Amino acid sequence: ESYCCSGCEYVYKLIHEENLDRFYDFQNAQSSPIGFSVFTSKDFRWLQEAAAQVESIRSREPSLTLAVSGISCIGCVWLIEQLYSKQSGGTHCRINVQRGEIQLQWNRGVFDIVRFAHELHRFGYDLFEKRSAPPSENSKLVWRLALCGAFALNGMLYTLPSYLGMEESFLFSTHFNWLSGVFATLSMLVGGSYFIHRAYAAAKARIIHMDFPISLGLVVAYSASVFVFLSRGDPALLYFDFISTFVFLMLCGKWLQIFAIERNRNRLAEIEVEPPKVEKIGEDRRIHKIDSRDLQVGDRYFLDPGCWVPVDSKLISEKASQGMDWINGESDPRLFSKGARVPSGSINQSASQIELMAEEHWEDSLLHELLISREEKSEQDQVTQLWISRYLITVIVIAVLGSAVWALLGSLPKAMVVFVSALVVSCPCALGVALPLANELAVSKLKLKGVFVRTASLWNRLSEVTQVVFDKTGTLTRSTMDWTNPEILKNLDETELEALSALTRNSRHPVATTVHETLFAKGYLKEASGWHVEEILGQGMTGTKNGDHWRFGKGDWATGMESNATILSRNGESVAELLFEDRPWADATTEIDTLKQKGFRISILSGDKKIKVQKAARTLGIDADSAIGDASPQMKQEWLREHDGATSLILGDGANDSLAFDAALCSGTPAAEKTTLARKADFYYLGAGIQGVRSLFDLATKRRSAIRALMAFALSYNFVTISLALAGIVTPLLAAILMPLSSIASIGIVWAFLRT
Repeated sequence: ESYCCSGCEYVYKLIHEENLDRFYDFQNAQSSPIGFSVFTSKDFRWLQEAAAQVESIRSREPSLTLAVSGISCIGCVWLIEQLYSKQSGGTHCRINVQRGEIQLQWNRGVFDIVRFAHELHRFGYDLFEKRSAPPSENSKLVWRLALCGAFALNGMLYTLPSYLGMEESFLFSTHFNWLSGVFATLSMLVGGSYFIHRAYAAAKARIIHMDFPISLGLVVAYSASVFVFLSRGDPALLYFDFISTFVFLMLCGKWLQIFAIERNRNRLAEIEVEPPKVEKIGEDRRIHKIDSRDLQVGDRYFLDPGCWVPVDSKLISEKASQGMDWINGESDPRLFSKGARVPSGSINQSASQIELMAEEHWEDSLLHELLISREEKSEQDQVTQLWISRYLITVIVIAVLGSAVWALLGSLPKAMVVFVSALVVSCPCALGVALPLANELAVSKLKLKGVFVRTASLWNRLSEVTQVVFDKTGTLTRSTMDWTNPEILKNLDETELEALSALTRNSRHPVATTVHETLFAKGYLKEASGWHVEEILGQGMTGTKNGDHWRFGKGDWATGMESNATILSRNGESVAELLFEDRPWADATTEIDTLKQKGFRISILSGDKKIKVQKAARTLGIDADSAIGDASPQMKQEWLREHDGATSLILGDGANDSLAFDAALCSGTPAAEKTTLARKADFYYLGAGIQGVRSLFDLATKRRSAIRALMAFALSYNFVTISLALAGIVTPLLAAILMPLSSIASIGIVWAFLRT
């Protein structure tokens, strides 16, 4: 019945007209708003060249693996596969949602891959060149996990007979012990080394990592077991089966944690935002296409429509209309005249190329500063580190004192058993297995609400947030102007609709693009041939056909009469008055009120005009003193540093928020077409609104409750097991039973708190 944007309305009609409505039956999560991306033209010449290259290899069927963006659920996978099946010559399409990749195979000379790419683009999905990346932490763990699983099963296979009553004098008893020791050794080499290496690296950096107690327990148990086995000592110190099983369980927990985070990181095709190519005027007066990073001070160059100005430059052309939303959040473009300094990061919204002269190097430019990917915030959980440090000190002191007591009583073998068993049975299974599960469950629940967590340390930092800071344009409000009276299209005849289509077709002004998108989405867009259209910078678009002179733009320019509306006129007479407004998202007021009730301070930090920011604040019930406008990227960063940035969550959608992200405790972004901040944020969210922020805080509260219960159980478990160890009654068999039982109980606690 209603749509968040004309892009979503347009794509819905495409899905319906192509009889692909089952897409909505498959959806199990919110989808990202399509926005204006489906209306923009895409240059897929690079894809045509890549396809031609693979087709030139005659020895195999043509195949390409590409990055794909826009996938949000299984419905997207189904829809892409259906679109592929409609293409002639396509033989195989495989989509890897976790990695954000699509593999295509086709019949040579039949399949048109560029046509398929354009078809995907119409539905809101885009193909990009797959970028090589170093092996992920997840891929490094998978092979360790598989091998250690096999080692654990085989280790238990050869240890079980001794638990079932096999005597030491049995013919194969020694062989079984040898084999159990071999598999424990392999588990230590393949899996244990992973934890030991991480614990050692953390210790060098003077950090007590969660892997430290895991490593300590493994090293003590393995060393004691090897010593006892080789010296034919007390069988009560043989922990080979425990080692194999424990390594496998700990790897399971680690893999679960990393998998959940990497899956969300890869959901969007993480495409690097590259500086634009520009046409430089060489010393020979010829035009050379170069990377804008190679521009030198004094170089003259041409910039295509829709491209960013790479460096601060002097305008050589007579006039230029520049979009400023990427650097200061202004929704309206700014007009520059010849000789003016055009800022780096502004977007050429003129209908034609503009000529500029570089006045700084790329490394000194604002655009370079905004596109820098900072090092991600530390993944260390400070609360967990504190718990581990206290836990380690307590357990080691108890183990030493307990063994010392038994030694003083004259039983050295018993003292050794007590020391080893105290360290082994108290290993932090709750932290190693259940804590990653808690994170995975929370991440999965959020995914169903359209929120995707990218950094594991976000959970701990959320508990410290006292202030939520919103950018305005694209975050609290729509990124494009809201056309408030589109119903007037019904009153226009074919000639007037053709004129409106022609005048808005090539304009990059936000108002013109909104009108053109709406015409497209609602089916009013007309073929416009025979038109001569010209852009009058700062005023609007003008065109002529069949002797009629049409204008679309500011009211006083279009008709010569004062008006706040945008007017379509014919021969100076008004044909239609179009009204536009900068509206907040429909749920913004409710969500902000809810955040206030939770105790958060709310602020707006925007580069848009102060009068617009204050109006939005009044509408949303935010204090005027907390609504900051006319803020540059650097000013945003400084404001946060001076106003509790260390306890602030910031939400923004443009590169102008990039520096502020660096100054805030944590950050989030709505996942639209701009991937710069999605790559940099701690989380991103889908949907037409800001409800994802409340969902994040609600799940964080549930997770904290689960962790508290988990810690309470861990303390109780360790008290009981260490008491048994000090009494000298913990055997390898009992340890092998207690360890998985504690893991199961820990998992049950987490599940109980987070299942709803």
